[in-house]
Amino acid sequence: AAALERAEAALRGRMDGLRSSLERLRPEAIAAAAWRVGGTAGARRYAAGQRLVVRDADGAWREAAAEEARPLPTEFGVKPASLHPWSHAPLEMPLDAFEALRAQHTIVLRAQHSHIADALSGRRLDALEQCVAIEV
Repeated sequence: AAALERAEAALRGRMDGLRSSLERLRPEAIAAAAWRVGGTAGARRYAAGQRLVVRDADGAWREAAAEEARPLPTEFGVKPASLHPWSHAPLEMPLDAFEALRAQHTIVLRAQHSHIADALSGRRLDALEQCVAIEV
């Protein structure tokens, strides 16, 4: 039991280190900088009034309408981050409808993947309780 706790603590430490490294790397910022250098950041244009979903600088996704003079909508008093493929998209459905579908999909995925069948007994086993730490 003590060995398992040490292994779990070591794994948590490695995962924390990985998360920290990824936060410093900020792949979205690297891609946005590359688009700025290449002259393509902000080059996307939408028809006036076209509905978009935009990720604001605060990280929230919001519905917005494109304006004729500005390709970046600034609704709700929050200016969105740099326009790039990860920060906006044409609005396919209202966000509340999307959230309802996402919640239903999450329920279905949890039901389908929360258990595995034991190879010997055929019993349903909780997938998270059956995890084995493997050191690489």
